Amino acid sequence: DFNIAWLPQIPAQKDALEYFNEAAASLDGDFIFTGHSKGGNLVINTAVNCDKALQKRISKVYNFDGPGFENDFFNTLEYKTVENRILSFYPGFSVVGMIFHHPANYEIVKSEGFAFWQHDAMNWQIMGCNFVNEAEFTEESRLFYTAFNEWIDKLNTEQKKNFVETMFCILEASGAKTNNEIEKDAIKATA
Repeated sequence: DFNIAWLPQIPAQKDALEYFNEAAASLDGDFIFTGHSKGGNLVINTAVNCDKALQKRISKVYNFDGPGFENDFFNTLEYKTVENRILSFYPGFSVVGMIFHHPANYEIVKSEGFAFWQHDAMNWQIMGCNFVNEAEFTEESRLFYTAFNEWIDKLNTEQKKNFVETMFCILEASGAKTNNEIEKDAIKATA
């Protein structure tokens, strides 16, 4: 849902928050949140935006290569309240996790996947009960993070909305309906 670029809260974030509220009302005990990709964004957003009483019942939040948030998100009191319970993991070549800003504390995981396929957590390397770590993100990942976020941070809300709508008009015009169709003929899908 690329509308995350300009909407204050996308429908999936609202749904995840409602789901947690309903689950917490009918279940006892503490919760561990886990999400990969968009799910990583959803679990962080839910932990930050749920009621304070419910925040106390969240023991850990695991974000696996989820897209981030605007920088201001990380300065809110709500975020600071759960920050020490959020654990974020990104492959060395991360693209999805480099969209918008991510938490300051994270681990970089070694992946056997090539380029974008590192996003697939089934390619992440594990030793015992822990991930095998990389020292730093790849140069391409760092470049994408810097270039994309410096650019998007300069746009106002209307410009972000126009960018997303234009991007999807281009993809629709290509006739591609799925990610696989876009990947099979990327030049046609973006021409």
